Amino acid sequence: MPVFADVLPEPSIWYPYGSANVYHSLGYSILKTWWIFMLIILSAFLAYWIVCLWKIFKKAWLPGRWSLIPFYRECLRFRMVGRNERWTASLLCWPMFAIILIISYFKTAEKFGKDKEQFGIWLWLLHPIFLWILAFDKSKYQSKK
Repeated sequence: MPVFADVLPEPSIWYPYGSANVYHSLGYSILKTWWIFMLIILSAFLAYWIVCLWKIFKKAWLPGRWSLIPFYRECLRFRMVGRNERWTASLLCWPMFAIILIISYFKTAEKFGKDKEQFGIWLWLLHPIFLWILAFDKSKYQSKK
């Protein structure tokens, strides 16, 4: 009586380029490399964003560590531009929050002594670049404007 393993064809017939383990390990390593790469990129962007917000909060005479708390950070950003903290409730409705956030970009530009229309539009369209400019230039926060 033949053994079951004797009846089956050789694995090289099933996988013409080698064994299944090679395919699995190659696909797994590519996927693992991709996720590690994406995690590094995301971590770098998050660190960049936190550093910029930290500096902007320091310019507005707020403790920088408060930029690490997500919901409270938005509360303080609205307070910084002269809006009520209750505007943060707009986080619950994303379309309304997007409109209010664009308005707050224009007010942020005005509060830091920039051209309200021009810098506000660029802050909205190219947020990462102009956030860096706002954080590290010589502009001062003007609380009474």
